[in-house]
Amino acid sequence: MRSSMNDPKKFIERKEIQLFLKSIGGEYAPILAANMIEPISDEDLAAKCNIRAADVRMILNKMHYMGVIDYNRSKDKESGWYYYGWFVRLDKLIDAYLQQKEEDLKNIEQRLNDSDAFTLYICRKCEQTYDFDRATSLLYHCPLCETILDRDITDEDLKKMARMAEQIRKETSEIRRQFGHLHAKKYKTMKVI
Repeated sequence: MRSSMNDPKKFIERKEIQLFLKSIGGEYAPILAANMIEPISDEDLAAKCNIRAADVRMILNKMHYMGVIDYNRSKDKESGWYYYGWFVRLDKLIDAYLQQKEEDLKNIEQRLNDSDAFTLYICRKCEQTYDFDRATSLLYHCPLCETILDRDITDEDLKKMARMAEQIRKETSEIRRQFGHLHAKKYKTMKVI
């Protein structure tokens, strides 16, 4: 039997999801997401996570732009001020993460099939690969761990890429199996204008 409140936390606490959230919103994004299972104001979130409110708002905007969080907006009739209750959209977070993983898998499989046709760069720490254009746009640094990317892909690297592809297949299957029910959660967004 599944515990409805623990499943979202378990999902957000997964290492892969934490890295994904960091890639979207920076270092504090996983901490904020873990505290937004239920709607919370940006001020309360900042106080709860001990992060400056301005930094919280910046991260919330990045995460909202990517569609993995949403908010309820209400207006105080006396003051005229709007209040926002931010929350994680687990369905959208799952979709965005799985979409990213499917793109990663597609890229890895393409590179494995055409390994001689590409100049590839690899992060030896994260085992992520990047084509020339992406590596150049990243200034030859891994966006996840900031390690300098290496250029030459060896036979051992190709074997690692094949293992990574298999790991991605297993991971996405596991996420769908263990957390697919979170995708069905209904969200009430009441944006009052």
